Amino acid sequence: MSDSTPKPMSDVDQSEVLERWVAALADELLGSRASAETRAELVSQIDSILALAGTAARSVIRPAAPLTTFVVGYAAGLAARDASKPDQAEAAASSTVAGTSDVSAPSTFAQPIAAANAFADGWQADGSDELPTP
Repeated sequence: MSDSTPKPMSDVDQSEVLERWVAALADELLGSRASAETRAELVSQIDSILALAGTAARSVIRPAAPLTTFVVGYAAGLAARDASKPDQAEAAASSTVAGTSDVSAPSTFAQPIAAANAFADGWQADGSDELPTP
């Protein structure tokens, strides 16, 4: 009689599966826009995204984890889109040259991840925090 219970994956196995999944998902969703550079950037953010999801799950409630990561991705997409507009890209470049840019990492995801982590860390799930109205 064989044991059909799945064997737990090691951390190495999980990382490999997640990296392959992210690369494959990028290919599926982005098609020809999924360059090797894009896939590498996405794969490099796996640990940050998982940490953010963990913070949101512990600080708010568990279902906040996927919602938080979605909103971070959405914010990063909007930021990338806005940066591709010539007038905004020029302003961003000027502020960087002038030393006034507050972007600490080249990744499109760095700022939204940091902001979401800080927000989730301070969140009070008991309702004592007031949410801004949309």
